[in-house]
Amino acid sequence: MQGGEDNCSRFYVSRDSMSELVTLCKKVIKTGDASELPPQSGCFFGTTEIGDDYFFDLKNTVKQLTAVLNDKRFDTCEFYYQASW
Repeated sequence: MQGGEDNCSRFYVSRDSMSELVTLCKKVIKTGDASELPPQSGCFFGTTEIGDDYFFDLKNTVKQLTAVLNDKRFDTCEFYYQASW
């Protein structure tokens, strides 16, 4: 989506992209195969271990995005992602 650029710019995120992320997170939770969604290293990311914290974050992502996608109040909203380096 951003071409590898985290330059503090805002990037539009479609509802389809959010749905795809939910689907991917659910797949990783179910299969345990994190190859499509690997943890990242770096001082702000924490560990690259695929353990309880990793799966907690995936489940939390599913929970939050599912709530947004299912809430009719957000049907006309636009969503943006902004890297915060």
